[in-house]
Amino acid sequence: MVGEYDEIVDKSVNDLQKSTTAFVSKLSNDMESETGSYEKNKQFYSDVKGIVTTLINRASILEDGLKKTPLSDNFENLLEQYDDLENLHKIGLNENVLDNA
Repeated sequence: MVGEYDEIVDKSVNDLQKSTTAFVSKLSNDMESETGSYEKNKQFYSDVKGIVTTLINRASILEDGLKKTPLSDNFENLLEQYDDLENLHKIGLNENVLDNA
């Protein structure tokens, strides 16, 4: 059994995907400059982690009473991936990292 369709979750995920794609593209172009530094981009991580945390909370409500929580689990995994990307950005990104983002 799966939870109900939620338009807010759907729109938020689409917006998150668009902003992440644009961010990775921008970083790919600015990787060697100050514009691509972690310090100049750390607001992105704060913003997306806030959005994903909100999605986790919303998914938990939608999946309340279900035996499995695939939506919540996927958002938890996504949050970990943003943490990983942020940590890599702090120590220095290269093209290989961005190609796999």
